[in-house]
Amino acid sequence: MGLINRKPFVNTFAESSAWGEHDEVPVLPEESDPQVYASRSAKPQPFYLTCEKDTLLVFMSGTAEVKLKHPDVTRFKVVAGDFVYVPARTPHQVVPTTQTIHYRYRAREAGKEAVSWYCAHCGTLLSSHVWDTATVEVHSAFQTATAAFDQSADMRTCKTCGLVNDKADASGNRWSAIATEARGAV
Repeated sequence: MGLINRKPFVNTFAESSAWGEHDEVPVLPEESDPQVYASRSAKPQPFYLTCEKDTLLVFMSGTAEVKLKHPDVTRFKVVAGDFVYVPARTPHQVVPTTQTIHYRYRAREAGKEAVSWYCAHCGTLLSSHVWDTATVEVHSAFQTATAAFDQSADMRTCKTCGLVNDKADASGNRWSAIATEARGAV
């Protein structure tokens, strides 16, 4: 059996041992709307994710902070059992303070999505990568964008304060395997 095991019921805690860092493994049958993506993580999501449509984060275990690039609310501290509604087009990042397991509810036809990085010193947008989920597989986009950011000191250099930001820590994920498996299912 592969990493993607779509079915109407998921035993979250039993299956989470197979998930890598911020994997976003699709878990429900493909025709389900909304779709549910599962992740396990102990370290910060390596980017801010922006979804064209509203999303919902549901924390099954652990503690974390959800950071938002939003004018009214910039962060939520969460524990197991918490839900965080993320309005459409709001960049957000999951930053665990302990090992977490969480679900992300997305529209089946999610539209455009983006990953972005911001300066650790002044918060200026450093780089962003946008794709349409109808034509580009999400995990491939995560991998491509993160690799490009890591390989380019220019992308990581803040135009406002000059800080050369660290590379994104995307270790421990299985995006490549999930993307390959997802393409094979089409």
